[in-house]
Amino acid sequence: MRNLLLASSAFFLLFIAPARADRPLSEEERMKIQSVMTAQGCTGEKMGFDDGGYKVDDARCSDDKIYDLKFDAGFSLIEKVLKR
Repeated sequence: MRNLLLASSAFFLLFIAPARADRPLSEEERMKIQSVMTAQGCTGEKMGFDDGGYKVDDARCSDDKIYDLKFDAGFSLIEKVLKR
């Protein structure tokens, strides 16, 4: 029973936990995202890496509306969701 518990804990830590990891961006990643956002007419500071891509929460765009933005690993905009 103890070995089963240890094995399932190890499985979770090695495979499940990293897949859900949300981390801050490196300075290089932050600069790339800011460049792409500027090209889209948007600004924002709440940036992170999650699920293999990048996200910006509460970005303000040139239409004066607030969006959540998602970018793929190559920094291409893949989703723009209106918040308000």
